[in-house]
Amino acid sequence: MGARAVDILRIGLEDARYPSQLEGMPGYELPTSLDALGNLDLLSRRKLAVLCSVKCPGSLILQSYDLMQRLRQADLAVVGGFHSPMEREWLAALADELLVAHASPGGKTEQFCRELLEWGKPLYTLEDRANGNLFEMGARPLRLAPGVPLPWS
Repeated sequence: MGARAVDILRIGLEDARYPSQLEGMPGYELPTSLDALGNLDLLSRRKLAVLCSVKCPGSLILQSYDLMQRLRQADLAVVGGFHSPMEREWLAALADELLVAHASPGGKTEQFCRELLEWGKPLYTLEDRANGNLFEMGARPLRLAPGVPLPWS
């Protein structure tokens, strides 16, 4: 089997598909073009970035799993995973909203949440005592009780 050719598409500032979320990001110069792979229709959908500290209480891991099951029904693009700091910033910049399942007090994810709030990005976190530090910063509580609609429903 031979290697499959991959089409890379360059999206310039004048292209309607260029993500408007990147405009006006504090501390960043707007790239004149982006190189993209995959389904570009995802850029036009509502986007939710999901982040979490490496150390996360078990109760929040279970709640995150339940949330992901519910988000499968929502009409939005969900991005997340393990990323370098630069990749994490780009995901957050491209997202319309962010969900931080947990940020350890004093950790890098907590510091990043402070930056996200300065950017004016809506920041959600799971309603749990372990996320008190995020609530104090201004994160919006996300309650997963049955019958309670999600902001993305």
